Amino acid sequence: MLESGRGRFFFIVDIAAVSLLKKPQWKNKFAILPGSFGENRQYIMVSKKASRKDVAVLLSAAHRLQANGELERISQVYKNGRNE
Repeated sequence: MLESGRGRFFFIVDIAAVSLLKKPQWKNKFAILPGSFGENRQYIMVSKKASRKDVAVLLSAAHRLQANGELERISQVYKNGRNE
């Protein structure tokens, strides 16, 4: 949309923006401005067919990774563009 001249700005989540701006056709054409419009929530989606035990294990692991800071570390790796 920006490249075709039909807009002046758009909103996108940070991880998607970093990935998009790595593409050769977009590299050095756009800038990410500093600032935030708020925090986005992240969700874990699980099949309705998953057992309660599997869901409990998944939630326990997610809580443990959140508590020890590992989820934030992983997020920062992707935000900083080192996801190749």
